[in-house]
Amino acid sequence: MKISRTTLIFLLIILISGIFLFKNPVSQSRAKDLPQQPLDTNQHSGDPTDESNSTSPVQSKIPHLRNRMQTANLQIFKETVARQALAFPKDYFLEALDYDKEVALTFDDGPDAIFTPQVLDVLKEYNVQATFFLTGTNCKRYPEIVRRIQAEGHAIGSHSYSHPDLRKLAAVAAYKTEILNTQTILEGLIGYQPSFYRPPYGAVTDEQIIYFAQHDLKTINWSIDSFDWDSKQNSVDEITYRILKYIHEGAIILMHSAGVDRSNTVESLPIIIETLREKGYQFKTIPEMLELPQS
Repeated sequence: MKISRTTLIFLLIILISGIFLFKNPVSQSRAKDLPQQPLDTNQHSGDPTDESNSTSPVQSKIPHLRNRMQTANLQIFKETVARQALAFPKDYFLEALDYDKEVALTFDDGPDAIFTPQVLDVLKEYNVQATFFLTGTNCKRYPEIVRRIQAEGHAIGSHSYSHPDLRKLAAVAAYKTEILNTQTILEGLIGYQPSFYRPPYGAVTDEQIIYFAQHDLKTINWSIDSFDWDSKQNSVDEITYRILKYIHEGAIILMHSAGVDRSNTVESLPIIIETLREKGYQFKTIPEMLELPQS
């Protein structure tokens, strides 16, 4: 039987390939040792309660907001804060990067006369210190609550005077009208001007980050959003599930203690505190966890 030249070449290729594979097998045990591409659980939009925890050492070195976002605007926000955290690592924080099993509970928009005291009652019951970002207007309305926050060992930061979108203001104007004004009010109530603040909505320009840092103010945002501000998804179960799902070492958790009805936030706190303690987490204030001065 005649065999064509083409067939001979084809058989020769198969023979050589077989010899190579015999000498260089990639076993299953070797394959699992090969470097794997880390999964990016943040790359798709969807339900913000749907993202798995990010536990990879590579991921944890990169500060980022863990929540999966539902809308294009929230996704842009997520990408913006991640970029700013990398661009200004000494002046802008989403989380702590020292890998200690510590977390910081933070509460925005207070104080008020109803829900801030309820939050304080829960924290006192569980002997937890947290951080409160307060607006100047509310500090003027409820100075006794500001003093109680300080007296019970919590940290205090500015949250602007009137809660505007700071990006609509020039850096100098934002500092003078919204930040410095509140700093002065806080100094009159607690005896010092805090060394850190949180921009309303977490929104701040690069120029403002730089300008505020030149005036000894660090920008503090968050790595876990409880979404307790969103009435469409802020039941007790949703708030609790979201925080516990995304929890990680060095997490800064965003919650609220005023503004509207915060009953669900208050009710979720004991579950969150008890569960995280069972998992070995300790609660720290922002100055403690980020090793920042109070003032």
